[in-house]
Amino acid sequence: MRLVRILITHARCQSSVTLLPVEITHGRLHVGTVTYSNLVPLPFKESEAINLWIQVANADVLDCVGDSVQIEAQGEARFVEDLPGDMRPDLKRDR
Repeated sequence: MRLVRILITHARCQSSVTLLPVEITHGRLHVGTVTYSNLVPLPFKESEAINLWIQVANADVLDCVGDSVQIEAQGEARFVEDLPGDMRPDLKRDR
């Protein structure tokens, strides 16, 4: 688990998330024709239309659209588990 900072330019969001930071349990990021489910490579930066849907630990949801996104890791990483190659976000893109 690791803290991340998510910056969305010209964001338009619907949210029931009331307090940040919060633990993300599920999510999807659509960038153009590419969809990332639950994992994205870090650092991540794209300058085209995006849709970000996140569910947090208490089941609240954040759903945003915007013109671009930048996701950066903050602080030290903590080892959680090794991922098989087909689940590694730096090697896989859903199409």
